[in-house]
Amino acid sequence: IPLSLALLSPDFPPDPKGTGIGTYTKLLAHYLTERGHTVHVITRGLRPQDEIHVSGNFTLHRIGLPRPEVPMELNALKVTQLAVQNIAREISYRKRIAAKLEHLIQTENIQLTESAESFAESYFYKPENYPHVPFIVKLHTPFAVGELFDKNLPEPIRQFVRFFERRLILRASHLTIPSLPPKELIQQEMALGNRPIRVIPNPP
Repeated sequence: IPLSLALLSPDFPPDPKGTGIGTYTKLLAHYLTERGHTVHVITRGLRPQDEIHVSGNFTLHRIGLPRPEVPMELNALKVTQLAVQNIAREISYRKRIAAKLEHLIQTENIQLTESAESFAESYFYKPENYPHVPFIVKLHTPFAVGELFDKNLPEPIRQFVRFFERRLILRASHLTIPSLPPKELIQQEMALGNRPIRVIPNPP
């Protein structure tokens, strides 16, 4: 049965600041549309204005709030200053993501949503308002887990991000992960207890 889905991603190729999550989202979007499903991707824009690109069953919604420029050389002080300067901007971006997703649910008959946990970008979306639409959170690598191996930010910022990522994860109706090895580590570090996490490999 063809479905209408919304995927939320921090980026989407082509993007000079792209991540593996964006690549995964692109692969998944094409995988789903090839099988007859309708896919909407919500992601960060590269220009100051919102953009919508439509191609067949695939629609890309870019939110017109590009990432702030990051200095080539970073230290803890610079990172902290950058975070403080842009916190209002990032809150606004997350609220616009939520508004866009809610609009699509109401106008495009969205039946399933998936978001990355990364930096809690879908934090302001309230899945409890749409209990008929499953809200899946894909656990790529929560920030708190990634920082165990490569600590780049001061502890207060790490705890700040951990708090909001965990709140987002707990609101999900379903949790998935691409492979089994990090499952127990994520459950432990994010204090998820025995919350079920289903292993669903990334599309080939």
